[in-house]
Amino acid sequence: MTTPLIGPFMTGPMLVASNFTGHPCLHLRAGFEQLGTRGPASLGAGKLTTGDADDSGETHRVPQGISLWGRLYEEGTILNLGQALEAKLGVAAERPILPE
Repeated sequence: MTTPLIGPFMTGPMLVASNFTGHPCLHLRAGFEQLGTRGPASLGAGKLTTGDADDSGETHRVPQGISLWGRLYEEGTILNLGQALEAKLGVAAERPILPE
């Protein structure tokens, strides 16, 4: 049996590694979190920054995710695991509330 690697969403070095090696990677939702507004994200200086916190006090229900990496040519393993995780976490049908 293959054991997938599970990690946080947006793990830069792992994304680069899997882009070069061709290993399958699946990002999926793991739930939602109430977070404050942030400034614009940036990829400047070769690293991802999510922006500075806004002082307005306004918060939003933001989706959170995890990443799964699998062995070469075994996409089915991480797809099955991803589907099972979304069902177990109860987030498969949830959507963020969009502002009007």
